[in-house]
Amino acid sequence: MTDLSKAEDIQDIANSSNRNVKNELGFTREGLRLALELKERYHSHEPLIVPENGNKLLMPEHLLNDDINLLGLEDPLPLAMVASRDPDSPMSVAATVRISGMPKRTPLINEVFGMLGQTSKHPAVKQCVNLVKE
Repeated sequence: MTDLSKAEDIQDIANSSNRNVKNELGFTREGLRLALELKERYHSHEPLIVPENGNKLLMPEHLLNDDINLLGLEDPLPLAMVASRDPDSPMSVAATVRISGMPKRTPLINEVFGMLGQTSKHPAVKQCVNLVKE
């Protein structure tokens, strides 16, 4: 373990109470960490798992159900990662819908949402973003 990673671990422990506090940009430290983890999962073709139940595959229905606690996936950055990277159109659309329904989107999150319409390979995601932006 390098000195840098030790310092980061200590800083993470010290800031653990702040992990789920949204900053002025509209995302959390935990959300950023999860977005990077999702990027690696997509790169290695690993399936996505429901956060509160580690042995269940994440399905579009989970993203559309507000009653399910998605923990870090509630953050706009992991949702944007799913919306832009998932090979399944229904999963990408579900993540896009979840972001679009967020009550307080900051200018940065609005820009990320707009970029989904430009970067997604799924026409349904592009159409969803365009409808919400109008």
